Amino acid sequence: QTQQVDMQAIPFENDSVDVITVCYGYMFPDDKPLALAETLRVLKPGGKLIATTWDKLDFMRFSGEIMKAVLGKDPPVPEINPMALAEPGLFEGLVADAGFVDIATSTSTYPFDLGAEPEYQYKITTILVSDKIAELGADAVAREAFAANKEEYTTTDADGNMVVSENTFKLTTAWKPVLA
Repeated sequence: QTQQVDMQAIPFENDSVDVITVCYGYMFPDDKPLALAETLRVLKPGGKLIATTWDKLDFMRFSGEIMKAVLGKDPPVPEINPMALAEPGLFEGLVADAGFVDIATSTSTYPFDLGAEPEYQYKITTILVSDKIAELGADAVAREAFAANKEEYTTTDADGNMVVSENTFKLTTAWKPVLA
C-alpha cells in the first residue's frame, strides 16, 4: 500500500510499517529531526527507510544567477530549498541522530531535459522564483539573465532540447534497530 502523509505527524501506529520511501522530501519540513523521528517511530523493528535528497542541482544555480540579476545582489536561500540537506554528512547525521542504524548512501547524476520550446525552458527554470520575479515586475531582467546564463548551465542536444546535466542526488538507506 502507498500513502502520502505529513512526515512530521505520521498517522500510523508505532512499529507498524515495513518500509518508508521518501523521494526528495526530507529537505522541506520545518522540523527535519521530527520528521525522521516520526519515520523511526512508525517503522517496525528492522524496518527500512529509503530516501533521496539532492546533493547538486545546476538547475538551482542557474535559477540563482537569474535572481542575482533581478535583485542586483546574491539572492537569499529560497524558502522552498531543495538543497537544504546538500551539506556533506548533514542528512546522514540527522538519520543517525534519529536512531537509525546501518546507514548507507550512494549518489547518482542525471540530466533534466527542459525541451526545445524557449518559453517552457524559461518557465521551468524560474519555477521556484516566479512569484518573486512577478512581485518585482522583473520579468524582462529575468529573461535577459536566463539568456545570458543559459550556455553556462545547459547544453543543447541533437534534437534542440535544453539539458541541465549536473543534477546529483543521494540515495540513503537506513534501518530501524531490531529489539534485542
